[in-house]
Amino acid sequence: MGNYGHDLPSTVFGINDCSMERPVKVLHLIDGLGGGGSERLLYDIVRLSDPVVAEHRIVTIHPDRGKYVYAEPLRKLGVYSRKGPELEKAERPTLPEAQGVKLAYKCLYQWWAIRKIYHWGIFFVTACLTFVEYIRFRPDIIHAHTFYGLMAGLIARMLTKKPLFVTVPAMFQQMEAGEYYWAPARYIKHHDMVVKYFTAYPKELSRAGVPDQKILPLGHAVNLEAAKEALYNLSEHRANVRKALGLEADSIIALSVGRLSSEKGHNYVIEALPEITKNISKLY
Repeated sequence: MGNYGHDLPSTVFGINDCSMERPVKVLHLIDGLGGGGSERLLYDIVRLSDPVVAEHRIVTIHPDRGKYVYAEPLRKLGVYSRKGPELEKAERPTLPEAQGVKLAYKCLYQWWAIRKIYHWGIFFVTACLTFVEYIRFRPDIIHAHTFYGLMAGLIARMLTKKPLFVTVPAMFQQMEAGEYYWAPARYIKHHDMVVKYFTAYPKELSRAGVPDQKILPLGHAVNLEAAKEALYNLSEHRANVRKALGLEADSIIALSVGRLSSEKGHNYVIEALPEITKNISKLY
C-alpha cells in the first residue's frame, strides 16, 4: 500500500504520459466513510501512499449522519471536505425536534417509489459535489469504491473519459444476499469501461467473464505493530474485557467475527451450545 502511486502512471493505471512532473491526481468515489473494510482500505491508501507520486480527493455518495469513522481523519489529511452533521446542524436554523416527522419518513421509506426518489436525490447532490470537486481538483483518474460509488464512477467515466479503476468490496454472493443484488451485473457488464479491478476475489471476476488482464488481486494485510502490542498486553486486555462485560476473570468467551449469514454456519454453533455448556460451565 505504501507504494500506491509509484506505478500508477503506466503499469497500474494505464496513463500513457509518464513524463508528469507532479503527483497523479486520484478522485475517489465511495458510498460513505463508516467503519467497514472498503472504507479502511481507502483510508490506508490515502495515509500510506507517497504524496510525491499520488494526490487524493474523496467524494462520498451519502451524507454523514454521525457514523463516518474515517471522515475526521481524512479531513485532517486534507482529502475530504464534506461537512459532518455537527457542522451542518450548526449552520442550519434551529428547529424543534419533530419525532413524528422522523417516524413518518421511516414509514414512507418502506415504499419502493420513495426509496427511489431518495436515492436519486442523493445522487443528484453527489453529482453536484463530484462536478465541483472535479473542477477544483482536475483528477487524472477516478477510483470507484463500493456500490453506488461504482455507479457514480461509471457516470463520471462516460462524461469525462478519465481512466476508471474499481475496487470490488465483496463477493457477488454477499451482494446478491443484500440490498445490492443489482451490483454484480454492473461490475461484469461495464468492464469495458474499467481499466483495472482491485479485488480479493479474482477468480470470481474471471469466471464471470472479466478479462484477467483487468483484474489486480488484493493481498491480505495485518498491522503487525498493533498485533504485537495486543499480544504484549494480552493479560491486561483479557482482564479489561471480562470486567467490562461483568464476567469472572476465568470466564471463557466464544467470539464470532463476521457477518451473520447462513453460509457462516452459526446455526451449527447454536445447536451445539447446550451440549458445550454442560462441559464448560463458564462459557459465554
